Amino acid sequence: MMLAGVLLRFWPYLAGAALVIGASWFLHHRGFESGYAASEAKWQPLFAAAEKARDAANEKARHKEEDSIQLSRMAEAEHEKSVASLTLRAADADKRIRALGVRLAAASACRVEVSSAPGSSAEPDAASAGIARADRAGASISDTGRRCELDASALAAWQQFYIQLRSINNRED
Repeated sequence: MMLAGVLLRFWPYLAGAALVIGASWFLHHRGFESGYAASEAKWQPLFAAAEKARDAANEKARHKEEDSIQLSRMAEAEHEKSVASLTLRAADADKRIRALGVRLAAASACRVEVSSAPGSSAEPDAASAGIARADRAGASISDTGRRCELDASALAAWQQFYIQLRSINNRED
């Protein structure tokens, strides 16, 4: 009974407190919902634009990567053709240089030599040693020429590849 008496005596104050608490909660909830909706309205178009820009940049990068891969394949194929051609030309040049060296060694063997001093030993293998030396010199010369031409070819191919790759990367799609 005592509780009923206290409730009867303070019911207007309790009802007012309940009304103030309920109204505060309702206003807070409505303010939160409207603020969230305003935030969504503000940020969603920006997020959509950022996603669109991201997708466009990814597509552009994918196209550049495909072009770069295609360029690499073409450059590699051209390099292989160049190396094959160079190998054939180097083999031909090696044969010509060795033949020339052998001809020069044979020609120098046919020269009239001044007789050696008395008491010195004559070298009967001088002609064959000269031919072997000429053959080694010819091989060395042709190998040096082949390597120089291979390096020059590789450098030219890399320069062309770099220029084309730079044009792909600098291109605005």
